[in-house]
Amino acid sequence: MANRKNQKQRILDYIDEYGSITALEAVRDLGVLQLSARLVEMEKDGIAFKKQQESAKNRFGETIYYTRYSIR
Repeated sequence: MANRKNQKQRILDYIDEYGSITALEAVRDLGVLQLSARLVEMEKDGIAFKKQQESAKNRFGETIYYTRYSIR
């Protein structure tokens, strides 16, 4: 069986490569549906995250808000 990375390791590798992650990126790029749950687990393991609120327009022109996470 191949040595597969768990979700927490995939998230950390993604942040290391790209500098940050959002919930949409976690689903789209990593297949992680519950990013916030994994981040809470990692915070319990002693990893501190910086949280930055961002906004964008959706396809209907409405403003949406989301959080971008990076490691402190």
